[in-house]
Amino acid sequence: MMRSLSLLLLVALTVLGGSTEGNERHEQAKREFLSRSKRRWVLNTIELEEEMDVKYPYKITKMHNLRTVGTEYEFEIKGAGVKGVFSINETSGEVYVHRRLDREKTPSYELTFDILDKKTRKTIDRDLSFDVNVKDINDNPPMFTNQFQKSYDVKENTKEGDYLPVPLTVEDIDQEGTINSTVVVTVAKQSPAVPKIGVKKVNDKLHQLVTEGCFDYDVGLNLLK
Repeated sequence: MMRSLSLLLLVALTVLGGSTEGNERHEQAKREFLSRSKRRWVLNTIELEEEMDVKYPYKITKMHNLRTVGTEYEFEIKGAGVKGVFSINETSGEVYVHRRLDREKTPSYELTFDILDKKTRKTIDRDLSFDVNVKDINDNPPMFTNQFQKSYDVKENTKEGDYLPVPLTVEDIDQEGTINSTVVVTVAKQSPAVPKIGVKKVNDKLHQLVTEGCFDYDVGLNLLK
């Protein structure tokens, strides 16, 4: 006959990735010079950190076009999800972001730029599109995603190293495959204290409780008294 022993466990999640705020938040715009002679555009490709703690609207780059010399012109910006998030000064070509970005909601934006003759309203050059990539920071806590029972039955002859019937499914919605989404699962508190219960990682999302000793019903019962 199987006898069961009750254990009170408090399982803790620890996130490994640190926040990239601080010095890195002053490096919001990563600029690489890019020239396309056919379109005669000169621009910067942009990578912006999410949740930047800056004063908005915040200048992220400046557009240029080599066909504007001697011409009265204006810039236009468009793209899915751009309205209310990005804008361009139609005269200077300065591009602004107007609010904090959330990579988990929108990991990238495609911006399209036109340059128009002010008098004729015709395009001076073909439009140009490029992506604004949102750089991940560690801004989301890891969470258990499976439902836990209040109690589990464990056989008295469960040996050291055996899995216990307690799956722990963990998810962190920060960028997958980075330190920001890497977590460590540990047993923070246990009653009674023996046999000791540990956690073994099965894969990136699944962990399993494992015994680090042998279960003894009579010993456990005395410890609970």
